[in-house]
Amino acid sequence: MVKFDRKEFPSLLLVVLMFVFGFALSGKFPSSVPTQWNVWGEIIGYGSSNEALFVIPLISLVTYVLLSLIPKIAVMKTNIELFLDYIYRIKAAVILFFFGLYLSSVLNSLGYEFNMSYYIIPSLAILLYYFGWIMQYSKRNFFIGIKTPWTLSDDRVWKNTHRIGSITLRINAALLLLALLFPSAILIIFTVPVILNFIFFWAFSYWEYRRLGLGKQA
Repeated sequence: MVKFDRKEFPSLLLVVLMFVFGFALSGKFPSSVPTQWNVWGEIIGYGSSNEALFVIPLISLVTYVLLSLIPKIAVMKTNIELFLDYIYRIKAAVILFFFGLYLSSVLNSLGYEFNMSYYIIPSLAILLYYFGWIMQYSKRNFFIGIKTPWTLSDDRVWKNTHRIGSITLRINAALLLLALLFPSAILIIFTVPVILNFIFFWAFSYWEYRRLGLGKQA
């Protein structure tokens, strides 16, 4: 018998609630409702009521299943087990984001119109900040974290890169909130730090790898 871990309950409950809301509201929606928004929170696409009610719950369910599979299929199982409590937290945080996005889109479809960016931007900033905080506790693995050839090759490089990355991601999260004040610059505010972080992670992990004297030919 498969034992249910109580730490799964928050994530699973949110997924179930989305489907419950979807079936409860089925038939009460207009035939065409907003389903797509641009980065400024403006409606750019419409879809069927089923699309509005069930796409996000299905994405959430798939996300839940995939994150649940990580401990079972991971190569570095010992490291994953040491990080398992944080994987539960990551799962809950991602599903909570989808839950809020779902409620926001449903309310828009029911006529309670508001700019979706006022939900998406702060919630993404909070999610990114939380990921940054968790990152410092991650253990070397192939699924979650900063995966470069050098972080994956050595625990020390992984640890040091993620300690620095934890700080830069939280700074990025704070910068993302600027998009609320300067909505016209949201693409720059979001994409530039992501690109700079990507470059920095690769450069720093390589530098750390060399600093530790790894990779030198005998």
